[in-house]
Amino acid sequence: MNPSKSNWITKYFSETVTSFQNEVDEIELYKKIRKSGFIYGYTTSVPFKEIPQEKWTNEEMTKIVLIHSLFKTYVATTQSTDIDLFFKKVKAFYDVISTYKANLFFSYILPSSNGIKQSLEKIIDQRVQNASNIVEKSFSHSLTNALLFIDIVSFKRYLHNETEVLDFFKHLEKTLLNLVYLAYNEKSVKTKYDEIIQRIFENSLRFSAKDLATKSFDEIDFNVFITYFGRNYILDITNMVMWRDEILEENELEFLKQVGKKLYLTNEDIIESNCAIKHFIETNKHEIPYFQFAHPVKKFYKHTSSSILLLLERNKNILAKELKNNKELVYLLAKSTHKNLDEKERKHIKKQLIELCKTIPSLTIFVLPGGSLLLPILIKLIPQILPSTFNENLEE
Repeated sequence: MNPSKSNWITKYFSETVTSFQNEVDEIELYKKIRKSGFIYGYTTSVPFKEIPQEKWTNEEMTKIVLIHSLFKTYVATTQSTDIDLFFKKVKAFYDVISTYKANLFFSYILPSSNGIKQSLEKIIDQRVQNASNIVEKSFSHSLTNALLFIDIVSFKRYLHNETEVLDFFKHLEKTLLNLVYLAYNEKSVKTKYDEIIQRIFENSLRFSAKDLATKSFDEIDFNVFITYFGRNYILDITNMVMWRDEILEENELEFLKQVGKKLYLTNEDIIESNCAIKHFIETNKHEIPYFQFAHPVKKFYKHTSSSILLLLERNKNILAKELKNNKELVYLLAKSTHKNLDEKERKHIKKQLIELCKTIPSLTIFVLPGGSLLLPILIKLIPQILPSTFNENLEE
């Protein structure tokens, strides 16, 4: 199953159909979703035993966790495993949400002649890939994706009451942003992490925030959040904003307790939420883009290399075939592994790589605006992916 190619949703259901059950433990499901990092906007695993494990990018894992969570929420709420009805319901849900789009975020939800599964794939693809270009996406889309779980909470609401889901969706989103502001103001010392968290959440609003006035804590209406998903998600996002190091200041802890009390959660729930974000960040801190402040360009290349490596591995056969017809490019790539290329050679290898990428559909991202910044990574990784090709060239 490759979530970067068409018909992956069909394959997802064909591979998991034998595990479908009418009963779903929502508490266990939420904890697995949180453990994956999906709640925090950076998915590092697909912790569901019914899904065959493969090597995926963070973006692909996010897509899988999103469709899996939507379906499991549907099963838990309706006690039905009817896949066709699920498709109709989730498509109708996104159609409702799209009626109040504040930007081009939902512009992809249009009637499709290719079928409802293909439409859903486009929806999920756009939900996850919501930045305007490849460079910007690597820096900002992780935190934006922390709002993806709003879809899950709101879809559950939609299944109970179709008519009020839009108001609920908007209220949940604005409540989260309001809590981000309030939590930010609780900090006695504001770090760069805090500033980035606040700014990206604000920019991630899917609805217009022009008339959004920050409310005091007592003015926020928490009463509409009655599900386990909704209450714990709000607490986890607040905890993520509060997190800076291993120690919570007294006023920060008191703020979390106030949020928990409003959501009818216990001190044990707050401790569990705090431990979850602490464990996730300590485990994945060196990979999560929004923790890499010191050298953003260096961190960008480090974070992106793994994704490009996977892309090359998936296309190495066709890549090898194309390289056989371009001896000059092979020579320059091989030379670059042990010598510095001069300016003329660097320009030539860049031109040759762009032409090569045009011939392989999966590599056309390098031809897009900003894609040329990634060519040095290609130059470094291609000889690693196809060592025999370049060893033979060096021997000659």
